[in-house]
Amino acid sequence: MDKWPIGVFTSVDAGLGVKFDVVRELGIPSVHLHAPHKESRTEQTAKDFLAKCADAGITITVVFGGFAGESYADIATTARTVGLVPKETRAERLQEMKEIADFAALLGCDTVALHIGFITEDRSSDDYKDLVDVT
Repeated sequence: MDKWPIGVFTSVDAGLGVKFDVVRELGIPSVHLHAPHKESRTEQTAKDFLAKCADAGITITVVFGGFAGESYADIATTARTVGLVPKETRAERLQEMKEIADFAALLGCDTVALHIGFITEDRSSDDYKDLVDVT
């Protein structure tokens, strides 16, 4: 199991996933970290969280971006609100992912992830091409 250790989703301040104390108590060696709120993406937050991880022997394997306004309530809502697919929020969310990548770097984590959203099947559409360009 050393090659693929078990891991769970947790967060600094968003209340998502498994609470850090539980991760530590169970001895889980790796976490996917939900990116904290913008005001918490600071060097000090990164240092504090890294210290907690080091103390517990936990490795951050990815920092995952999520965005205000996303909803997974049902398929139609998910298709309309999630990730980089919605044109109305794409530029803002792309900028936020860049900021999340900067925070991940402060954590020493070289991997970021996000749900891109429901991508059109029409590869010739401008929307598809624009989405490919930004990713």
